[in-house]
Amino acid sequence: MVTAALYNEKELLLRLASGDAESFTILFNHHWPRVYSSILVISKSPSVAEDIAQEIFTRLWKEREKAADIRDLAAYLFIAARNKVLNRLSKMEVELAYQSYMLYREPDQQDQVTSRELHQLVQSGMQQLPPQQQRAFQLSRLQGLTHDQIAAEMQISRATVKEHIVKALATIRQFLKANGYSTLYIILFEIFLNNFF
Repeated sequence: MVTAALYNEKELLLRLASGDAESFTILFNHHWPRVYSSILVISKSPSVAEDIAQEIFTRLWKEREKAADIRDLAAYLFIAARNKVLNRLSKMEVELAYQSYMLYREPDQQDQVTSRELHQLVQSGMQQLPPQQQRAFQLSRLQGLTHDQIAAEMQISRATVKEHIVKALATIRQFLKANGYSTLYIILFEIFLNNFF
């Protein structure tokens, strides 16, 4: 779905940044159909699409003071939608992988892992990272920022951002192996983060 640009969108964003609720309503009504439909195409779930779209516009309102810095709201919302839906689907894949594993595993196997445990393992692995790698990893994998956004946030080049994330992933994988975690943990770790790489 293609949505025509609002002729006064920049003015509306400036008003939104100053806390004007009416401008938010205009922007919401204009962009909601495109945001919702783009999420629906990826997620194939109306309920997921509606939940994520609501989260995106709620964040836009909560962080309205930053609205004046948005150059292209349609692109901004599309990136936010893509990151949110991939994050949601990644978590769903972890749960499905775990359920499949538990269904077919041998009765005496001790390798049991939940998505919460996996998240805790990743957090532990992150503690092994140098500060810059840790921050880049958090902004990318946990907050869903793009490499360009991370580069601007950290005031480093996009290539350096990618290098930090590649090294961080390798360190966390090695942390899991070095601490005796089985192949299952490594596979679920890959699923947990793969959609963002």
